[in-house]
Amino acid sequence: MTRPEFTNQRNLDFSHWIRANLRDSFHGLIVHDIDWIMVNYCTGFFIIVEQKSCQKTSSMRTNPAQTVIFKMLNEFLQTASDLNRRSPFSVNPATQKPYIYQGAFILEFLEGTDPDSARQIYVNGRSIRKQELIQLLNLESDSEALLRRYRTNWIEENLKKQLGRLRGRCDG
Repeated sequence: MTRPEFTNQRNLDFSHWIRANLRDSFHGLIVHDIDWIMVNYCTGFFIIVEQKSCQKTSSMRTNPAQTVIFKMLNEFLQTASDLNRRSPFSVNPATQKPYIYQGAFILEFLEGTDPDSARQIYVNGRSIRKQELIQLLNLESDSEALLRRYRTNWIEENLKKQLGRLRGRCDG
C-alpha cells in the first residue's frame, strides 16, 4: 500500500497564473502536467501514465500539445534507458538497480474514475482486467510480458492525426 494522497488539496493558482502570464502553444510554449510517473525501485522499471477518466469509449486521445510532450519524453527516456542498460549511470540509491524506462501508457476508465468504478479499463487502447492492471502498474519482474503486450505506438498514431493542427509562431 502506498502513502495517502492529498487529493483535492492541490492549489490551482499557479496553473491560472501560467495561463494568464506565459506564452501559449501557438506562440511556442507548451505546458502540460503528467498524471503519473511510477517507479519500482526494486526492479528499476518506470513508466509514464496519462489517465483519462469517465470516458464513453476508448480513444487513446491526447491533445496536440500533450502528444508533442509525450513524444519528446518518450524518445529521451527510451534513449537514456538504452544507454543505462548497457552502462548504468542512473541507479536507485537504495537498491543500486539501474532505471529502465518501460514506456508511456494511456490508462482509460470507461464511465468511471478508477478501476473499481469503471465499466471497463483500457491501457493504450486495449481492454485489460483489473488484476492485470495491478500487475502491470506494480512494475515487478513478472510485469515485463504485460508491459510488452500493452505497449503500442499510440504517440505516433496521435501525432499523425494531429500534424495539421501543429502550427506555431516562433517570432517575437
